[in-house]
Amino acid sequence: MKIFILIDQRREDKSVHNQRGSAMGISMLLTLMFTSLLGAVLVTSLGQSRIGKEHVSTMQSYYLAEAGLKKSAIWFSKNFSTDPKSGLFVLPMRNTTDSPNPTRLNYVDPLSSTSGQLVNYSYSAGTAANTVSDDKLITSVKIGYNGQLRNVVLSGDASNTYPNNYTVMADDSTGTPKSYNISGVVDKFTSELVEQQQPHGRYSVKAILVALNPPATPASSGTATWRIISKGRSNDGSEKTLVAELSAALVPFTKTETVTTTTQTFVGGGVFARGALRVDKNAQIDSYKSTLGDYGATILGIKNVGSDGDIRSNGFGKKGIILVRNGSIVNGDAAISTAYDGKDNAKKDPILEEKKGDVKGNKYYGVPELDFLDVAPVPRPPKGSPHYHLKNNESVTFSKDSYEHIHLHDKSSITLPPGTYGKLHASNKSSTVTLGVAGSTSPVVYNFHEIKLDNSTLVIQGPVIINVTKEFKLKGAMTIASSLKPKDIRLNVQDDSGKKNDEDIEDDTYDEDGDVDEDDDGLSDDIYVDSGDTKGGKVKIDGGRFYSVIYAPGSKVDIKKGAEVFGSVVGYQVKVKENSKIHIDETLLSGLAETTTVTTTTQVIVGYSTGSYGLRYK
Repeated sequence: MKIFILIDQRREDKSVHNQRGSAMGISMLLTLMFTSLLGAVLVTSLGQSRIGKEHVSTMQSYYLAEAGLKKSAIWFSKNFSTDPKSGLFVLPMRNTTDSPNPTRLNYVDPLSSTSGQLVNYSYSAGTAANTVSDDKLITSVKIGYNGQLRNVVLSGDASNTYPNNYTVMADDSTGTPKSYNISGVVDKFTSELVEQQQPHGRYSVKAILVALNPPATPASSGTATWRIISKGRSNDGSEKTLVAELSAALVPFTKTETVTTTTQTFVGGGVFARGALRVDKNAQIDSYKSTLGDYGATILGIKNVGSDGDIRSNGFGKKGIILVRNGSIVNGDAAISTAYDGKDNAKKDPILEEKKGDVKGNKYYGVPELDFLDVAPVPRPPKGSPHYHLKNNESVTFSKDSYEHIHLHDKSSITLPPGTYGKLHASNKSSTVTLGVAGSTSPVVYNFHEIKLDNSTLVIQGPVIINVTKEFKLKGAMTIASSLKPKDIRLNVQDDSGKKNDEDIEDDTYDEDGDVDEDDDGLSDDIYVDSGDTKGGKVKIDGGRFYSVIYAPGSKVDIKKGAEVFGSVVGYQVKVKENSKIHIDETLLSGLAETTTVTTTTQVIVGYSTGSYGLRYK
C-alpha cells in the first residue's frame, strides 16, 4: 500500500516538471515573436521616416519651382509693363530687314501676305534646332544670333539670345523722336531669377518668347506669350521642373514718322503748253468720246459732244500765259501753274479772256506743273541711203525702208513701209502719202527727220507711231481707215531745243503771220513769233482734218486756217486760231505726266511694352 502511494507521487512530480518545461518554451517563443514584431515595427517606422523625408524634399523642390514661376510673373509684369520714357524695359524693336539682327525681333505680321515672312518666321523651329535644345521649340518670333535666326531665350547661361542692351526710337513727351537706351535686361533677369537661394533650396528660371502677335494699329492690342521653365532644387538635392506660360497684352509705343510719297500719273487728253497758249480768232475747243462713235454723232438721243475741252499751261517764260480772245470758245476748264489771287489788275491775270473770248468752265491758278517727258532720240537712216524724187503723176509703193530724202511732185503718190527715213517733202499740188499697214491692230513705227506736205493728203491705213526729229507740217488733209481712232495715230516730235532757248523763241521780232499788237496791251497778238528757222521743233496743221495724239513737248504747235484736230495736243507753245477747232478725245492719254507728292505724318509702331502678365500652368 505504501509502495503504491510512492509511485503515484513520483509520477505527479514528473508531470509537473514537464509542464514547467513547456511553459518556458512557450515563453521563449512568445518573447521571440514579440522581439521580431518589435523589430518589424522599428524597421517600418524607420522606412516611413525616410519616405517622409523624401516626400518633404520633393515637395520642397516643387514649391521652389513654383516660387520661380510666380516670381517670374511678378518680374515680367514689373519690368516689361512700361514704356521707354520710364527707363525700364521694353521689347526690342522690330527688324524690318532680311538680315538677322541681334538687337531686333523678327516676327510675322498677321496681316502680311508676304510668303517669305511666313516661311522664315511663322511657327517653326529655330535655325539652330539640330544643335541647341531651346531652338527645338516651335515659335513665331526670332532674333539674330551669330548670323542665324534663333529662338528668343532669356536666361542666365549660354543659351541666352536676348540682348542685354539695345536702343529703341520712340517719341518723348513732346512728340519728338528720341533714342531710348535699354540696358542690363539679361543682367537683371540673372540676378533676380537665376539660382535664387531660398531657406530650403533654390530655383532657377529660363524664359522663351513663344509668340508675339502684334496689333494691327497703334490703337489696338496684341499678345506676347513667354514659356517659363522653372527648376527647383532642395537642399538635399531633390529637383523638380515646372513649365508655365506667361501672357500679356502688347502695348505699342510709337514714334512720329513723316512719309513722303511721290506718284506719277499720266494725263488724259487736252491742249497743253509748257509756255504760252493762245486760242484766237473764233477758234473752238471742246471734247468727245471716240469710244461712243464719231464727234457730234447722236447716240441714244445724246450728242457726242462734251465740255471737257480743257486747256492748261505750266506758265513758263515771260509771256507764258493763256489767252482766249476774239470770239474764241473753250468749252472746258483753263488751268495754269502761275499763282494769281485775283486782286491785281486784270491784265496781270495769267488766264486772259479778251474781245469776247470765253472760257466756259472754271479757271484754276497755281496748279502743279506737268511733266513734259522728252521724246526719245529719233534714229536717222544709214549713211549713204538713197534719195528718191517722184515725177508728176507717178505712183510708187516702196519695199525698201531707208531713204535719206523722198520728194513728191504734182499728183504723185507713195506708199511707205514702216522704217527710218530722212526728209519727206511734197512741195506741189495733190500729192498723196500713205502710211501704216492695212488691217493691222498693232502700231507700226516710222522715223523721219522732217515731214512737209503742202496741198497734199496724208492717208493712214493702220495704227502708226510717227516720230519726227525737227518739223511736221501738213497743209491739206488727212484720211484714216474707218476702224482707227485718234489714239491709234501718235505724232512725236523730238526736238527739245525750244525748252533750252526759251527767251530766243519768245522774243524774236519777226512775226510770220504778220499780226501786231492791235490792242496795245504789250503782248504780241501771236504770243510768240518766228525769225525764220528759229530754234526748236515745229508742228503746223494748216487746214483740213487731222486725227492724232500730238506730242511735241519742245516744239511750237500751230493749228490754223480752219483746221479740225481730233485727239490731243501737247507743245512747248501752242496757238489755235482762224476758225480752227480741236475736239479733245476724252478716252486717250496725252503723253504728259503729273507728279503728285503727298507728305503724311503718322504714328508708327516701333516696339512694345506689355501689361500685367497672367500665369498659366502647362
